[in-house]
Amino acid sequence: VFKNLAMARMSMTLSMLLSAGVDAIRSLQQSFLATGNDYYIQGMTASVEQVKQGKSLAESLQAADVFPGEFIEGVEVGELSGNETESLDFLASEYDRRAKAALQ
Repeated sequence: VFKNLAMARMSMTLSMLLSAGVDAIRSLQQSFLATGNDYYIQGMTASVEQVKQGKSLAESLQAADVFPGEFIEGVEVGELSGNETESLDFLASEYDRRAKAALQ
């Protein structure tokens, strides 16, 4: 439940901030913090450092070493297709659905 809620918050926040035109570094920082989960937040520094080095969003999230592969793949597909926010919205919905199912 906690993993799925954190991932839903991460995806939703990242999608909203990127859609609003917030720079990648601030978007990542706020999205990590939005998880409300220290496990995920511990990866923030590594991820932000990768963005500063010019890495893609998917590569930067991979560097955090805290996210499931399916999440990284979803972000990568969005980047490659030019639909980052749509992919993140889909991921947010999927993780939210999983969290609700787990609660039941």
